[in-house]
Amino acid sequence: MLNVKITLPLRVRKGPGKSFDIVANAFPSGKVIAMDGVEEGESLKGVDRWYYKYNDKNEKQWYWGGRLADVTDALPWGISTLKIADIWNGLNELGQRAKVAILDTGYNIANTDIHNGVKGFRSFLIDDPQQTTLNDVNDEYGHGSHCASLIGARNRLAMVGYAPECELYIAKISSKGSARDDSIIAGIRWAIDTQVDIISISYGSYQVNVAMRTIITEAVNKNILVIASIGDDYTFGNRVDGKYPALYTDCIGVGATDSASKLAKISYLNGKTDIYAPGEAVFAYALKTVPESMDGTSQATAIVAGICALIISRYRALNKPFTVAGIKELLSANFDPVQGSAGLKLISPQKIFATL
Repeated sequence: MLNVKITLPLRVRKGPGKSFDIVANAFPSGKVIAMDGVEEGESLKGVDRWYYKYNDKNEKQWYWGGRLADVTDALPWGISTLKIADIWNGLNELGQRAKVAILDTGYNIANTDIHNGVKGFRSFLIDDPQQTTLNDVNDEYGHGSHCASLIGARNRLAMVGYAPECELYIAKISSKGSARDDSIIAGIRWAIDTQVDIISISYGSYQVNVAMRTIITEAVNKNILVIASIGDDYTFGNRVDGKYPALYTDCIGVGATDSASKLAKISYLNGKTDIYAPGEAVFAYALKTVPESMDGTSQATAIVAGICALIISRYRALNKPFTVAGIKELLSANFDPVQGSAGLKLISPQKIFATL
């Protein structure tokens, strides 16, 4: 069971061997060893280094750098800002009763922090998706891994997701920065048939697609939340816009904020966006086993999906029924203001869980 109040277990070794870069410093017994001098909040570095401290018998104990940091040093900043750890530790709620489908570029199958949470997968880039192999869903772009780890990274390597015990279902609908509508529709159909609770979509277009709108309505009618990114404005000026499927009424459209709870410069601004979440300088796994920074409403969407997994799991723990409409109302009625932008709603897990 995950508990972020404790230090990650260190990997003790008898010695690092000649092939490792030895940092010849002795640390006081019991002190958490910083990773290669990295200050809290910086990206993780030095995971291939070895460190040592003296034990009570004045003997050197060697530690691999990949497990040196306290888990709180590796938390995405939004987890701290939104006080997600209070939900994990105060309620023992880790999303363990929720199923989340992620429609994206697949996931890094070599990253155990993600892979250990994956319960099902399909690629919709091949002729017969029913014959999907693990290699078919491998992420070679990084976007899907980033979103999947924000939702459900398992706290084994270098980070923890927002709902670190939810079940992940991976639908590969793209191999790069764009996706075909028919692949998204097929991914939604598979997610419905798999009976997930949440569908997270960090892709979209400016064109209405009637078939996509219809299948999203079908998902919602079967009590599945559909959460989608409102889109990114790379001109940093023409903000009054947005993308489908986030613009469809039945979708929860998500915009992005920065670490000061202000509207992120990359986020579109329009009247349809239902909720905002962290989406600037967000660290999560991409193609490596250390977190990397990305910006975008994609990241904000994954974070909202993770929080909604906690909400649904909590309802089930309490044996309380829930509806898509009810959860949308929870998000809408229990929020913090986006600083400097009147009327915009920043997701507030603290206020939401106080009502459950």
